[in-house]
Amino acid sequence: MKQTFQSSLRQTFQSMGTFQSWSLFSAAMFLVSLPVLIQAPLVRTWPWLSLIATGGWLLGSYGLLQQERTQIWGDLIFGFALAWFSGSIYWGWFRAEPLLHVPMEAIGLPVAIWALLHSRLRIGSLFFLGSLIGSTVTDIYFSWSI
Repeated sequence: MKQTFQSSLRQTFQSMGTFQSWSLFSAAMFLVSLPVLIQAPLVRTWPWLSLIATGGWLLGSYGLLQQERTQIWGDLIFGFALAWFSGSIYWGWFRAEPLLHVPMEAIGLPVAIWALLHSRLRIGSLFFLGSLIGSTVTDIYFSWSI
């Protein structure tokens, strides 16, 4: 019996960890690139539209959180929405102030910390914290290289 490429790929991923874990990891990697590829040009031209798009991400997250089989995806999108929101504010109106970058990107930090302390939205909160750490490390790198 011939195996299809997809089932072979699925078996390979399952032998390395759960397929859902790898799918979630892949989606997170993709979501990390969206602000660079989509939000950056959008926020320079239409900052209000980028800010309002946060509502769309939150609605999508809420919808996914309502069904048990898609809760994990809603959780991830929630964290992405926090990062999108803070990025919209900084890059839309404060991009000329580099010292405000990390503080503005940290706007969602109280929400993420609260969620983690209450064992809610852990994947999304950790995604947001990872994005914030990435922004911080990048800023430190650029400030040292100048």
